[in-house]
Amino acid sequence: QQPDIILAQTLLQRLGISDLVFTFYGSEKENKLQELQFRLAKTRMNHKTLQLDLVKKMEMLCTSKDICYLQFAAYKSAICEPDNNQKLRG
Repeated sequence: QQPDIILAQTLLQRLGISDLVFTFYGSEKENKLQELQFRLAKTRMNHKTLQLDLVKKMEMLCTSKDICYLQFAAYKSAICEPDNNQKLRG
């Protein structure tokens, strides 16, 4: 995903507008990554096994060019791991 798309989503969220009302134009891969990111964001923190499963799916779809998605997956993975205090500090 391009950083400008994430900036547009962030701006819409700050304005209180859901970006889901807009049509998403992108490849099938981008659509799957977007869906996984949305599901990860909406999944409750006590469902750590589900979150880790979604993170693994996201990482399998990502390439080295999908930096924003990889950062999001790393963040979610660090939060879900049992020793997350050391990972988040280090």
